Amino acid sequence: MTLFETQRVTVRQLSLNDAEWLLALFNSQGFIRYIGDREIRTVAQAKRYIQQGPLKSYQETGLGLYAVEAQTTATPVGVVSLLKRDYLEHIDVGYAMLPEHQGQGYALAATAGLIDYARWRFALSQIDAISQADNQASIMLLQRLQFRYQETIQLPGSDDPVARFSLLLDSSNSHCSGR
Repeated sequence: MTLFETQRVTVRQLSLNDAEWLLALFNSQGFIRYIGDREIRTVAQAKRYIQQGPLKSYQETGLGLYAVEAQTTATPVGVVSLLKRDYLEHIDVGYAMLPEHQGQGYALAATAGLIDYARWRFALSQIDAISQADNQASIMLLQRLQFRYQETIQLPGSDDPVARFSLLLDSSNSHCSGR
């Protein structure tokens, strides 16, 4: 199911057909370094992850991890997410692109669209995002989207603190036309 489209990307729910490229993303160096090792090493494990994670989450909460496709080729380039994490007060937005598609504006287009979608679909007034302090590309993207640094927090089960950013959502900071 497609959530939305922009001039650059289509954002849709994941399906079991996405297991192969999702496996590549989850095992990319940047994903493991900045997001974490999901310990998914086979297509079968990736399919199980999709079934027990995103597909279940869509049904239970309407939130989850979504595929990002390049608009011109319909090629999967990465993921964006809306998740309610126990350790954050507000819904969290996240993103990760396959290494060969980083730095091409897909994360910015998809995340901006997802923020507008979340504002419309869930009537949110604020959204959070977290980033490793040394992930300058992620922090720059959040700043371009008008997120503001709030604090450094410690994630459960992790020794590395992360920066928490937030964005107040109102009609003056819409990222996509038509919403």
